[in-house]
Amino acid sequence: MPKVVDHEQRRAEIADAVRRILLRDGLAGATVRAVVAETGMSSGAIRHYFPNQEELVGFATGGIVERIRGRVTDAFDRTQRTPRARVLDICEQFLPTDEERAMELAVFADVVRQPYGARWARSSFDGIRVTTRVCVLLLAGREPRAVPGAPLRPARLERLAERLHLVIDGLGAQTTFYPGLVDAAAMRTALARVVDDVISELA
Repeated sequence: MPKVVDHEQRRAEIADAVRRILLRDGLAGATVRAVVAETGMSSGAIRHYFPNQEELVGFATGGIVERIRGRVTDAFDRTQRTPRARVLDICEQFLPTDEERAMELAVFADVVRQPYGARWARSSFDGIRVTTRVCVLLLAGREPRAVPGAPLRPARLERLAERLHLVIDGLGAQTTFYPGLVDAAAMRTALARVVDDVISELA
């Protein structure tokens, strides 16, 4: 009797292997040969599910994005805290404060520079901007009832969301361009200062 293959499970297993390779060896290491070694599957089986590197890396990158989104959601749902503490926790989920998160950022920076990376860049930008809008609303004492996909009104609230977005991206860029010079404590301190500035402007 032929063996029944759960194709979705097989795709997920391959994607998990690619994520491990990406986080360990970077984009250059995410080859079919490496995935074969990681999974024990044949190259034909890998290509059956992911015919090219773009699809292979794209599916795995989506998993990394989902992991970050999950951390942000968990931070948002921890409601028994001050708005300031909650916002700091939410924003910190994007920062490379440990080795694994630094590798996530490095992988993502590699992916968005590829010919197929534009959609991931757009998705990341939109996701962080929506999150910083939520943060501004929380700091203003307004629990969001829906995802704020459009710019906040009045315009000064959107400018504050932009400021939070810039500090998140800026701290990530600094750790990429100046490795070893900006540690987790420095990132948290810089983030806290900007959040406190936003609180002052909302007062």
